[in-house]
Amino acid sequence: VSFSKFMQATRGIATGANKFFMFSESKKQKYGIKSEFLLPCLSKASYAKKNFFTKNIFENLKKGDKPVYLLNATDLSDKNLRAYIELGEKQEIHKLYLTSHRTPWYSLENRPPAPILVPVFNRNNLRFIRNEFMVYSLTAFHCIYVKPSFLSKIDLIMAYLITDVAKEIFEDNRREYGRGLKKFEPN
Repeated sequence: VSFSKFMQATRGIATGANKFFMFSESKKQKYGIKSEFLLPCLSKASYAKKNFFTKNIFENLKKGDKPVYLLNATDLSDKNLRAYIELGEKQEIHKLYLTSHRTPWYSLENRPPAPILVPVFNRNNLRFIRNEFMVYSLTAFHCIYVKPSFLSKIDLIMAYLITDVAKEIFEDNRREYGRGLKKFEPN
């Protein structure tokens, strides 16, 4: 049965400037950005080393001052948020390719958190990650959205995806780059 019968895959959020849009706890404090303007987010595949991404893992990354928040600038009447956006303009972030094609330039793609994530690149095996904490993700991941009629079976689907049988099937649908780097495409 085709993957597309049960799920749809898309890439994670493309910011165009991850260093600007991603925040750690210390960066959040430095610029005075309120939590209401930050979304929990996975920016690197190395932050999700297991098949299940939980609140505890997120909290440990946060305590380790990793960039785990994605800027969601929705109300520029907030003076600290407005000042940060102005800083981005001074740094010419708004002139970068992706940001220059968005209105406003600091807005995010409309991509909800996916219940299952897949790192785009790997050197060993394809890895599916059950996003139990429902964080957003950047382009280091493909987002797997289970179709509404199968949402009640998401744990069963996840159990299948981490089997050796599923991994073998997916191995036939990848590209390989230098030194064994494997890339999986959403389609």
